[in-house]
Amino acid sequence: MTTIWLRNSEQCSEHQSAATVSANTMISGQSSGTARRAWNCCAGIAVTLAVFALVEVLAPTPLAIPNPGPVYLLAVVFAAFSGGIVAGFISAIVALAGTALNLSSPGQPLLHYSDFDRTRLIVVGIVSPAMAVLVGILKQRADVYHERARAALVREAALEACRDAAAQAENALAERDAILRTVPFGISFLKERKHVWVNRAYAEISGFGTDELMGRSTRCMVASQEEYDRLGREGQAKLSRGEQYRAERQLIRKDGELRWVRLSGRAIDPSDRTKG
Repeated sequence: MTTIWLRNSEQCSEHQSAATVSANTMISGQSSGTARRAWNCCAGIAVTLAVFALVEVLAPTPLAIPNPGPVYLLAVVFAAFSGGIVAGFISAIVALAGTALNLSSPGQPLLHYSDFDRTRLIVVGIVSPAMAVLVGILKQRADVYHERARAALVREAALEACRDAAAQAENALAERDAILRTVPFGISFLKERKHVWVNRAYAEISGFGTDELMGRSTRCMVASQEEYDRLGREGQAKLSRGEQYRAERQLIRKDGELRWVRLSGRAIDPSDRTKG
């Protein structure tokens, strides 16, 4: 006796894969990045204050720094690079104050300068903020580039994972398709009692070609409309309850030959017959 298995299950549903980036990981990374930026901002300003204190401590000693301007400028550059424009600008103010205090003429009232020292102070007052802004802007651009590069790496990793998953699913589908097409009993996938997919054995049993059956109603394999309607009522009654439909019926081949077959099928979603 020939067996026809009417398989009502989605062929691709068993091998779906997805690659996602964890939202919790991204949020954690953003939080740690905010804390790191705050620390870098404070660290840059702290370095400038430390330079200010060191210059003042060494001023009355033989180790006094005769020209602290370049040292302050280095501190401003460090602050702007590590903490951004705001930290650099605050450090520039500290550097200007330290330079102004350091260049005060000995034995004269505070903030009394010679013409040469006044010129040096003006230069420091211009160069320090300018360097803070310039380095801060460069730092911002570097951070933007870094974030874009990191996001691109994350996207590439996700795409690679998706490609791997798709390749695995495709291989699995190809293997299953090869198996289903070579089994010695007929298998088909139906929607609204129309053929969506059939294997070679099914086509041979029906007498139709595989392409001929695509989209064709199963009515072509039933001798009469009355029998077709009865099969529909019996099958729908069981499938709608989520049960497996089993029956032995006489079907008609394309050449008119009648053949007894055993039918077996199950609905994908008992509540929605349109799914097959």
